[in-house]
Amino acid sequence: MNLSNDAKPIAPVTTGIMVIIACAAVRLFVLILLNDNMSTDVDNYREIANNVRNHQVYGLNTDSDDPRAVAFRPPLYPFLLAYTSPTSEVSNTQVIFLHWMLGIGMIVIVYALAQSAGIGHYGLIAVVGVTLDPILVNQSSQIMTETLAVFLAVVSILFLSKDLTRPTNQIGAGLSLGLAALCRPTFFVFAAFSLLWLLLRKQDSIGSRIKQCLLISLSMIFVITPWVVRNYNSHERPILATTHGGYTLLLANNPLFYDYIRSDSSDTPWTAAEFDIGVSRFAFSDDPQVDFWSSDLWNTSAENNLIERSEAELDAFTYQVAWHYISSRPADFAYAMLFRLGRFWQFTPNVTGSNASLRNTWLRMATGIWYATWSLAALISVFMIRHHLNEPIWRIGLCMLLAFCLVHAFYWTDMRMRAPVLPVIYLLAAAGHHKRVES
Repeated sequence: MNLSNDAKPIAPVTTGIMVIIACAAVRLFVLILLNDNMSTDVDNYREIANNVRNHQVYGLNTDSDDPRAVAFRPPLYPFLLAYTSPTSEVSNTQVIFLHWMLGIGMIVIVYALAQSAGIGHYGLIAVVGVTLDPILVNQSSQIMTETLAVFLAVVSILFLSKDLTRPTNQIGAGLSLGLAALCRPTFFVFAAFSLLWLLLRKQDSIGSRIKQCLLISLSMIFVITPWVVRNYNSHERPILATTHGGYTLLLANNPLFYDYIRSDSSDTPWTAAEFDIGVSRFAFSDDPQVDFWSSDLWNTSAENNLIERSEAELDAFTYQVAWHYISSRPADFAYAMLFRLGRFWQFTPNVTGSNASLRNTWLRMATGIWYATWSLAALISVFMIRHHLNEPIWRIGLCMLLAFCLVHAFYWTDMRMRAPVLPVIYLLAAAGHHKRVES
């Protein structure tokens, strides 16, 4: 994208390399500083990875020696942890190194995207942004999927914004989209939006566009098929993503949450302890309209009539319960959608009792200022480069923004869920600054 005929030449390669090396050093320093965060395994990724490594089972621990096969979490991140471990156990040092490598890869690709967009040496602005971003920095210090998801997000954007008349770029786009979907299922929606845009654009003939989308789709299917086959063999159902979808949809659409967002305490984090108690009562009934969160409904006789469900059956029933509340309380659902989008894009982390110290108050304020500044810069940039927004990199970026907003308008969300779209925000801000300076 040549935003100006008299644009300055791209910065020397040495300048870009020096900045990237400095950013990599900053990331490594932060990872070492925050390495204690690696000790927690909130989403059981380390546990699953250890079972893959030691038992060749993608599963969770049980009372017996053999782990139980599950499809509750997306598979790519635990498999990556398992097969990059030099020992039988996933160590903090290994995760730090893995996340550091993924972070460096993300930084380099963001700079490459800036060059592809014609931003030139102003792309270093985006590089600094993704290096110091509070969400990306914080999540890179935890055993969670954000670091891998962001890396795969920018790889996917890079391939999709290249010349898709070349089969190598089509295959690269499909493979990266497939891997991204196995890291975070929201990328399935992003892939659908991207393919729809490729079909509707007018640059090539309809036949050429269909062929491009077909090869991208086949490449994506090639990546996903082993996981689907594995799930069919383990759970007797061809599970495309995970068995976690019903839980996250219900977590965002249940009577407790609906009452919470209408209450005065909606500015504090919502805890799911009482919610999980209700979910544990699903074994008492097969009627999704039952209020499982009303303790008055349960007595000792109910415990003698338990319904056994497989993991996939429980996921399906959880979806039924969620859709019951969505359909029976449409006004609350609509309000919850707006509430979730607000949480998805909020600037400042919520206050919790343990984070109310003066230090954390200052960190919250700094985080809020950071996101408010960059978000405003990105919005202004959209107006400034409006005549260039039909170019592939920005259209693909828009597809990603829309996909993540749509999914998290329905499903549970918080600030960290927007991690994969953050590079697009920083690239937009850099493009706007380039336009302003070079005009």
